[in-house]
Amino acid sequence: MKKFSLLIAMLAVAVSAVAQSTLPRPKNPSIDEWIDYQPVIWNDTITGEPVAYQSSSQLGFTIGMDIMQRPVADDYTGWEIDECITGELTYTLLDEQYVSYTIFTDFDEVFVFTPEMYPQFEEPTTRIPFGYMGGDIEYWFVHFPGKTNNIEPLLEAGFDVEPFFQWRIGIRTNYIVGDQESYSDIVYWEICDKPVTLLGDVNDDGVVDIVDITDLIDYILNGTTVINKFNADLSNNNNIEIVDVTSLIDQVLNGPAA
Repeated sequence: MKKFSLLIAMLAVAVSAVAQSTLPRPKNPSIDEWIDYQPVIWNDTITGEPVAYQSSSQLGFTIGMDIMQRPVADDYTGWEIDECITGELTYTLLDEQYVSYTIFTDFDEVFVFTPEMYPQFEEPTTRIPFGYMGGDIEYWFVHFPGKTNNIEPLLEAGFDVEPFFQWRIGIRTNYIVGDQESYSDIVYWEICDKPVTLLGDVNDDGVVDIVDITDLIDYILNGTTVINKFNADLSNNNNIEIVDVTSLIDQVLNGPAA
């Protein structure tokens, strides 16, 4: 038990050191919609073989107009442009050259993009934003060509495909200046229930034991151990963190909660 306590203390120190930053914390983006287009399949006129014509997904989210933490229109006393820009408000401006966004599927990072990069993207791509009433909100699309969870028609047509994700897709705002980093929460759009098989079975071997504890600690500290993240989220807060370690230790020592 003392060994477990020491490991937890070391883990807490490591996590705390990583999390500290003097930078302002970006506001959370707001996911407005998720579109998963139905694939279009047709048969090649020469070979007769089915061809996947379209298979893509799209994420839409809202950010501050100038990417600098200006509150959204509802935070202003009026809707006129002058009020939106010059209203008496307290907020922290972020330098837009240090702002980027990270896209996640399930628990995993997919890619990072900066707002000015969208013309150069090929896969995935972001589409040019457009303004909302009030002049202080921008609505962005992130487009994923060739990605879809509508795989049934593709499987029926004989294509060997996997879903784009198992559970959810999300986005986070990053603010990174030099060696300092600050992040918003990861905001997710949950599409279906989390596919948990055996809560606490971190290494997916069918049992919950001390090996799961050591694997989970190693994953949080080093990120190198392959784990079942769905089973590892014991706190059910959609993150893998130290609270999951303490819950797992309690489960191994005392059994699962009633």
